[in-house]
Amino acid sequence: MKLLRRTAVVIACVASYVAVNHEGNPPPARLSAVGDAEALQQQYQRWKSTFETSAHPLRYSLSLTSPRVHAVTEESASGYVEFDFGVKSMLVSLANVDNDTTLDLWATTNGARVFSQATDPALQRHLGRIQIRNHVGVLATSLSPLIEAGFAIDQVLIAPAGADPLQQPLLVGSLNLFQRLYAAEKFPARTVASKNSGLITVANAAIPTGFPQVFSDLVAQGEDLFFNETFAGNGRSCGTCHPATNNFTIDPNFIATLPADDPLFVAENVPALMFGNPANLDGAGRPQRMENPALMRAFGVIVENLDGMGDLENRFVMRSVPHNIGMSVSVTTPPNDLRPPNERTGWSGDGAPSGLIGGVATSGRLRDFIVGAIVQHYPKTMNRSFTGPAPDFRAPTATELDALEAFMLSLGRHTELQLAAGAVGELVLKNADAEAGKVLFRDGVPGGTRTCNGCHGNAGANVVGGANPGNRNFNTGVELFLRNRINDPNFTVLGEPRPVDGGFGTNPSGTFVSLQAQPGFTNENFGSNRFNTPSLVEAADSGPFFHNNIINDLEETIRFYNSAEFITANGGFIPFSDPQVLQVGKFLRVINAIDNVENIALREADRALLALQMHPNPDLVIHRILQIAIANTQDAMRVLNQGGVHNVGGLPVNAVRQLEHAIQRFQQAMNTAASDVARVNHINSAKERLSNALVLMRF
Repeated sequence: MKLLRRTAVVIACVASYVAVNHEGNPPPARLSAVGDAEALQQQYQRWKSTFETSAHPLRYSLSLTSPRVHAVTEESASGYVEFDFGVKSMLVSLANVDNDTTLDLWATTNGARVFSQATDPALQRHLGRIQIRNHVGVLATSLSPLIEAGFAIDQVLIAPAGADPLQQPLLVGSLNLFQRLYAAEKFPARTVASKNSGLITVANAAIPTGFPQVFSDLVAQGEDLFFNETFAGNGRSCGTCHPATNNFTIDPNFIATLPADDPLFVAENVPALMFGNPANLDGAGRPQRMENPALMRAFGVIVENLDGMGDLENRFVMRSVPHNIGMSVSVTTPPNDLRPPNERTGWSGDGAPSGLIGGVATSGRLRDFIVGAIVQHYPKTMNRSFTGPAPDFRAPTATELDALEAFMLSLGRHTELQLAAGAVGELVLKNADAEAGKVLFRDGVPGGTRTCNGCHGNAGANVVGGANPGNRNFNTGVELFLRNRINDPNFTVLGEPRPVDGGFGTNPSGTFVSLQAQPGFTNENFGSNRFNTPSLVEAADSGPFFHNNIINDLEETIRFYNSAEFITANGGFIPFSDPQVLQVGKFLRVINAIDNVENIALREADRALLALQMHPNPDLVIHRILQIAIANTQDAMRVLNQGGVHNVGGLPVNAVRQLEHAIQRFQQAMNTAASDVARVNHINSAKERLSNALVLMRF
């Protein structure tokens, strides 16, 4: 089950990442083993259509940039930038800024993403100064000079007047992938000449952005980077903690299958990263914690220094590895929340960092995910430096960030379920208990004050409807549910501390001067206790659950929302009876099985068929593709068996049996001695069995 962790995964029909060949024709599309370029293109077209029919110019928010990732409160400096492509202008609006100050507005291109000691002046532009009065500031400026010069904006930075914007930014915002693609479409003639504009060059080399080649190239390159690129660090890649055959996450059972030299265990094998080793001590002789191997192996949790790296021995949290599946429908920040993070990527909403990370300015978007991962998890030493005579890693380029963002957005489902009663396209399940669980999930029970659907709209990650829809953070009281604490030896596991996390934020003042005491925690808690809402469609096969893997069982997780901890923190409760808990569990298991089949296994089957047609040596790639299809079909079988649904009777009425037959056909298709015709027949037969299973699970 270690496929896609340390091996190349891209099926490439062209050797280079270019948009046209020498004759000016689009190149053949590139095929990835896991990413879905067609789905990404459809996402972009939907986004573009929605944007062009809206009354607002392209807007993205600027985030407070600080060496303290979490130093954010309601009163923190904030702002937004509006691009108006009709009149080629840009409007910057700031709020909650210190009075009577002068700030500089800068735009940067690819160079802002490649941290260097001597930044190329050609990669940044000064666009004007903003005078702050009554704590607000506004500046309108023309985009025409940048467009005429072929300068493709990557980031907008606000810095104190005269300061280096890359060294001392106050606010920073970056365009996401779709915004950059759209900007490229609007101004193709000039940006094609730019050598430093990353994706913008690719997207505009004489072909429209809508050409499939742009998206297939992006996704294929992003997949290769995700699983193979170590960024000159300690050997880890994104795929080290996000393996494709384990639902892009890790858990204790999976970790137990890995060899001792796996990059996941680098803190156990490299003296400079080993806690307490003489090579690991800082200048004051204090040990520096890279990982906590005992807790990682026991619970699948990893060290995160989300509240600063000033005390690596004691100031850390232990968090699970969030999967990367279905992020295209789970990262949307509510429209009325301009504070960071700009996109909600898991944990306490801060899976992607916001702040100065190793000298690289980030703004809490999905594309910043890799920057935070490199600094946190990839270092060769605890210096965590991009520069100097022996850097610990290298920074990603804008082109690499574009590709990684494209790949992550291409994974999993790309549309929400429809659970509303009587709605067009309502999901109706054939198992009576699972369907009853859907109604309980959606509507709650008499006497309850909350519903599951209120936070997990349509079993996803978003609040649906109302004035502020999107992926929100909530205090569910899960911090009160911790089973081991620094100051309580009765709850210490394996002799290692599992500190109270605190969730988003530092202390209420946002200054991080001191830890904030909370009842029962004795000065351990230094956050707002708010955590990001995860999607539940993918939950049943990606446990354990919550940000710290504190609960292993799906049904126990459902019961938590009628616990004293949830009631204390949230003021509400969902009083499901035990039979109702089981019904909700069956609902979550069935929709997870459907997701595994429809959004992964069937797509992998189509990808395998395409590889047989287009690749000169399909044996190099078919095995990888089909192993992913098998792993996810096995997941669907497992969750159905755990819930006792669709697993009785003969083949015609038994979804689990249908899935078993699909796996057998996939395994037969792996036989390299068989003819291509035979392998195609096996894959098509597997697809038929998968489709049969879907028919048995839903109307």
